[in-house]
Amino acid sequence: MTTTKTKAWLNAWLPVIGVALFMLLVVLFLCTATPRGTGPSRIDPDNSGGSVTTSAYYPRVPKDFRANLEFRRDAVRLGFQDREAARELWIASKRDFLFWVNTFGWTYDPRKINTPALPFITYPYQDKSLLGLNAAIEQGHDLLIEKSRDMGASWMIVALYAWRWQFYDLQSFLMASRKEDLVDKPQDPVSLFWKLDFLISHQPDWMRPNQTRQKLLLYNLDTESTIDGTSTTADLAVGDRRTSMLLDEFSKVEDSYAVKKNTADVTRCRIFNGTPEGTANAFYTIAHDGFTPKLRLHWSEHPEKALGLYADASGRLRSPWYDAEVKRRGNPKEVAEQLDIDYLGSSYGFFGTDLLDRIATEFVRTPFWQGDLLYDRDSAQPLSLSQREGGPLWLWKYPPVGTKGFTDAQYVVGADVSMGTGASNSAASVADPSTGEKVAEWAMPTMPPTDFAVFCVALARLFAGREGSGAKLIWEAAGPGRSFGSRVMESGFSNFYFRTDDKLVSRKMSDVPGFWPTLDSKNDLLERYKDALRDARFINRSSRALAEAREYIVFENRAVGHARSGNATDPTGARENHGDIVIADALACKLIRESPSRAKPSQPEIPLCCLAARREARQDKDRAREVY
Repeated sequence: MTTTKTKAWLNAWLPVIGVALFMLLVVLFLCTATPRGTGPSRIDPDNSGGSVTTSAYYPRVPKDFRANLEFRRDAVRLGFQDREAARELWIASKRDFLFWVNTFGWTYDPRKINTPALPFITYPYQDKSLLGLNAAIEQGHDLLIEKSRDMGASWMIVALYAWRWQFYDLQSFLMASRKEDLVDKPQDPVSLFWKLDFLISHQPDWMRPNQTRQKLLLYNLDTESTIDGTSTTADLAVGDRRTSMLLDEFSKVEDSYAVKKNTADVTRCRIFNGTPEGTANAFYTIAHDGFTPKLRLHWSEHPEKALGLYADASGRLRSPWYDAEVKRRGNPKEVAEQLDIDYLGSSYGFFGTDLLDRIATEFVRTPFWQGDLLYDRDSAQPLSLSQREGGPLWLWKYPPVGTKGFTDAQYVVGADVSMGTGASNSAASVADPSTGEKVAEWAMPTMPPTDFAVFCVALARLFAGREGSGAKLIWEAAGPGRSFGSRVMESGFSNFYFRTDDKLVSRKMSDVPGFWPTLDSKNDLLERYKDALRDARFINRSSRALAEAREYIVFENRAVGHARSGNATDPTGARENHGDIVIADALACKLIRESPSRAKPSQPEIPLCCLAARREARQDKDRAREVY
């Protein structure tokens, strides 16, 4: 009888004792943990992606899927059963973002047919990224996220904003995307606010704050923190002030340069998030400005996608997952854009990667000589060449002996003129029409157009040619090219190009100096230059010229130009002059094509006793009879 009563007592009280022991362990864990400070976790101060520093709470959270679910269940149950334990868990969540998201955060993936709602269990790359994002907010600097597709970046940013909104007073966040529906659309998991609602609503009642929710607005009644949403327009948030703002899918935004300029004073922490969409946008410019810190989320960091990781013969990282995606997508541009974080591969490059790679292998050489051309600034006469490493003048011919200059061929000079304010280069390209070889190059961003004109005349006189008249000079005459042309004519130099009408069979020459670009004439200039490169009729040895050529794309209006020529914020108006060396090369190539000294293709030798040789001998004999 006693045994029966004992068993009944044990059956009744064992669950209660078990819960009490678990509560005791959690309280001991929270009390004995030694968090580093009372504020949010931080990453290394220089944001270099080093080791993650967090409080002592997060390492106690199991990352195994089943074990994590059990930990979450017990934590939620404990909070419901004990008010003090709920308070301690709330404090731990405030002190440690990674603890909160791995214990109470949930995410959604409809591709998981049986379990679309998933516990937010972060991967190591996400830990570093999340703490780096939080450090950007606290330290007050912009951050660009360049990523492969499907790396969870949007969920991470939304989770960080939700955490700071929930636990910290008077925070103010703005989330923007290219369409309003992508920011807040009810019942649409694609929208940012849907993710935000999902994260907050899946917390236990005792963890959730008091809040009000309107379209494009979430307000925390406890902390007085807000999260707003909007579409990304050119005048986005002008006059506004925020703790941080998210510019989602920024690489797809049409007015990206205007948005970048107009949001600079809104917050110290703008988060630019996107996958590469070519090079004709502000996302590309920011990614390569050398100033804005970056988080790079490459697919190879994802543990599931990186299974079986290997490198191919060219050193590119691959995996069975990657190989399958390449086959499934089929389009190299899409692979570059969505997987490889390849800005150049993700745009329709005008010259083509294969062509430029071949030229780089076959023809590009280190300059034989680098330095400066010294010249008289009044008479535009060359004086001497001064050699120095890193000088703006590059030569692929050894300097001449004496002061007569280069007299072994009749040279041509192509010039592209900038405003000289530092926004883009003025550039000159010298070529030999008899061989099609580029022999010299000069580039500098700070020389005014009139000074550049004097320099180009001196350069043309340095390459004096056999007749001593100087190299024939051609320049782009629009914009700053007008003052350039006037100064050339004032110098007394006369061997320069006059505009011709290429549409006429007669190609009648006008009395207007310089090359005048229109959409059609500039496209034709570059198309013919590309053909000359392909056929080795123009041999380009310059690595920096080819680097610029890689950034030439075809725009939607079918214009061909440098990717960054879309930057309408350049106050100098020099935005059409990016990719300056390419234009100088194309102009030099135009003069080669029209030059009477252009080398004729050599005729192959005819072997003796072959049919062609006998036919030629018979023709010679017939012509001799006609003479006599």
